[in-house]
Amino acid sequence: MDVLWFRNPLRHIAITSDFAFASDFFFGDEDQIEPSAPNGGFMYVKSSNKTIEFFKNWQDQRVNYPDKHDQDVLNNIKVEFSKKFQVKMQFVNTLYTAGFCEMSKDISKVCTVHANCCVGLQAKLLDLRSILDDWKAYKSIPPWAKEKGTFRFRDHGICIHPIKK
Repeated sequence: MDVLWFRNPLRHIAITSDFAFASDFFFGDEDQIEPSAPNGGFMYVKSSNKTIEFFKNWQDQRVNYPDKHDQDVLNNIKVEFSKKFQVKMQFVNTLYTAGFCEMSKDISKVCTVHANCCVGLQAKLLDLRSILDDWKAYKSIPPWAKEKGTFRFRDHGICIHPIKK
């Protein structure tokens, strides 16, 4: 696993969602399937017959995409399959489910950080340790300093991309 969990992300999942995914980049609408690209850093699935069928068919589709990661297969079938199986997909704001592609702009709200957009275990571990150090530093400051909202995750590393302002 290459995800740090700081808070419970489930409170950011709509009760109407059958699936909720973290994504590499957030485009402003959690219900917008395109151009959202799901990633495996965080995935919530409501257990039901239709989600079970979705999963079975998703795995079956891997035959059609032999050189693709399961996440890439999902990205290719998400529109068609969400209609076919009548499942509601949610793409959680990167404010809450951040990653190295797009870090959270607010450390006081981030729930998970995924080492996405990063190749190599050593690089992932180095940058995840940096994020964990930032988190520990944030947790150690007094409440009045946290309320200022000036503490941020570092925006550099081997894989960490600069935070969009």
